[in-house]
Amino acid sequence: MEIYIIYRAFVSIFATVRGLEQVDGKMLFTALGIGGGIWLVLFVLQGFGLYAMAKKREMKNKWLVFVPFASVWYMGKLAGSCDVFGKKMKRPGLYTMISQVVTVLVCSAAIAVEILLFTTYGTEEYKVIGEYGVQWSNLPPAGRYAFNFYVISDYIISIVELVYLVLLFILLMGLYKKYYTRGYMLLSFLALFIPMSRYIAIFVIRNNKAIDYEAYMRARREEFIRRQQQQQNPYGRPPYNQGPYNQGPYNQGPYNQSPYGQNPYQPPYGGQQGTPPPQEDPFSEFSSKGSGTPKQSEENRENASGEDTKKSGGSSDSDDLFG
Repeated sequence: MEIYIIYRAFVSIFATVRGLEQVDGKMLFTALGIGGGIWLVLFVLQGFGLYAMAKKREMKNKWLVFVPFASVWYMGKLAGSCDVFGKKMKRPGLYTMISQVVTVLVCSAAIAVEILLFTTYGTEEYKVIGEYGVQWSNLPPAGRYAFNFYVISDYIISIVELVYLVLLFILLMGLYKKYYTRGYMLLSFLALFIPMSRYIAIFVIRNNKAIDYEAYMRARREEFIRRQQQQQNPYGRPPYNQGPYNQGPYNQGPYNQSPYGQNPYQPPYGGQQGTPPPQEDPFSEFSSKGSGTPKQSEENRENASGEDTKKSGGSSDSDDLFG
């Protein structure tokens, strides 16, 4: 399949550079050789990657990863069962290998017919460059069969290619889940749109350790739930019985009682709640005794004045300067 894609790309390049009238069998063989050479290098690169994965898991018949078609089947053994709309596909490698064989046969037939038309019937007697590309006329019966298949080959290839790519996508998802769990969707879609990328990706992740995807996701869910509980319940209480704002860190509401078991407005020395404690007179040092409350100082002055009056015979003018 990848050979056909590379082949078609180089045929288009040759036709654009040199023109349709210059396209012949030699150019087609050159494009086919380039496509086969590039695919062979990528296939060997993928083989080394699959071989390293199988060696780490001590699997048998590791040499099959270097055999065309069998490498896809062996890839299914490495991936295991794959999920398809919630159901398990037990043999993804086998189904993908069968679809790959069918696709390669159809693409090979299309390449062979095209080369036949441009070599055997590539003369001016049969080939005509028209408005819509190369056309053939006056073909013998064998040539007409070849031309009819050449016309419909693109539609057949589109159908078989679609089936193959869907199965390959499922297979690669299962493989990448084990060896590149964090970015398995990215690599799978990349292989869907750029088929050659899977060869390089498999070689790059060859040293990764295979993991159980379901166990990995279960561990991540448990870790997520644990973090959520820690954020909602910072003091270690059950998150659904008491919230972090129902009680303070001392098992009491921050506005109901102080952290030390008393109302912040309750007098520490007794008395009615809400009544401020007695305060000393700031001018008590100027009283006659120098201590006590203002009321007590006034009584002391009256008592002292009465005693002086008694001693002076009841008169309060004994100290008059003009007496």
